[in-house]
Amino acid sequence: LYPILYRLEDDGLIVSEWSVPEDKSVAKKYYRCTPEGNIVLKELLGLWRRFDGVANHFLQGEDE
Repeated sequence: LYPILYRLEDDGLIVSEWSVPEDKSVAKKYYRCTPEGNIVLKELLGLWRRFDGVANHFLQGEDE
């Protein structure tokens, strides 16, 4: 998972930031999409939905 996150960050599609709790317990790294990342995400979701629709069509044996 982390190599993918690092690559997305290097590509400018996500950014990360560390959060240290007030009680100084374990720090956590949070990721969020950049504006460019949101654009790419929407494009990929559209592709996935089209693929899913076609795959379901064939798997269910629907007629056109």
